[in-house]
Amino acid sequence: MVAHGRARRGTEALRRHERAFAWINLAAWILVQLWSLHPRNFKAASALPLHVCDLASPLATVAILRPDWRVARTVLFYWGLGLCTQAFLTPDLKEGMAHVAFWAFWLPHAGIVGSAVYDLAARDYRPGWSDLRDATIVTLSYAVVVFTIDAMFGCNYGYLGRSGPDTPSALDFLGPWPARVGVMIAIGQALFILMTLPFRPWKRLRESHDHSGEGVSPSHQRL
Repeated sequence: MVAHGRARRGTEALRRHERAFAWINLAAWILVQLWSLHPRNFKAASALPLHVCDLASPLATVAILRPDWRVARTVLFYWGLGLCTQAFLTPDLKEGMAHVAFWAFWLPHAGIVGSAVYDLAARDYRPGWSDLRDATIVTLSYAVVVFTIDAMFGCNYGYLGRSGPDTPSALDFLGPWPARVGVMIAIGQALFILMTLPFRPWKRLRESHDHSGEGVSPSHQRL
């Protein structure tokens, strides 16, 4: 997809393919939510779309459909590559391929991370310090709201509640609740900063190159 996107950048055919992928991603998310909310599968403590990945999945569709909406692309970058990739390292899943839960877990996560990789590698999204600020504000706002819900109702959305995942994860090493939440936020913020740093030298290099061309005749610039 990345190779296809870079080779056909700016064409209407590519935009059609991107729109198709975005709507398929949204359709998969809707089906997963309907399956989770079905009375046979519904669990109030975990079935509502309040996890980071539950929100990042439709956001990925928005980011692909609306590349002019910078905040959507920003949150997709930091959440998709910084947070949702944890699902690939320590999946909170016990069922195998024969169970619907397996696909309900992997399809949205693949769509999120795939969209974030595509936006970065094929459409040249590059984060800046203002993007880091926006992602921090959105993430902290999410954490405050979801932590409150978890504390009030005994849930574990965003893994900010008292209990950890049913499967082993990095949360097992972060101490007891609620202090664990503060550690999670600090680690997440440090990760966001590290994700931003690699792109800053390239920006300064481009700006230096642009300034070096000022006042030079077009013929010399071509040379």
